[in-house]
Amino acid sequence: MDVTKKVLEAIQRHRSDGCLPNAPISPRSLMYTYCSAEEILGIVADLEEEFDIMFDADEIEKIGDMTVKAFVKLTVEKVGKQKGDQDV
Repeated sequence: MDVTKKVLEAIQRHRSDGCLPNAPISPRSLMYTYCSAEEILGIVADLEEEFDIMFDADEIEKIGDMTVKAFVKLTVEKVGKQKGDQDV
């Protein structure tokens, strides 16, 4: 399972930046570049369902100010922890 690909697909589905639908997503851009706080909630909901993970309220509040790369890293870490927890 490619977590990075799934995160980028979720951003692509919810983006509202006015670019063409398949315009590339820059890893250095802030999440707010591509979506509003409401759309971030949609991305979070998609990823929580896809990977059976949970983002806490503090994390969700900070996502818009994260770079895409940092958000991908956070999600990858959460998925890795969830997989580790399931193995125990």
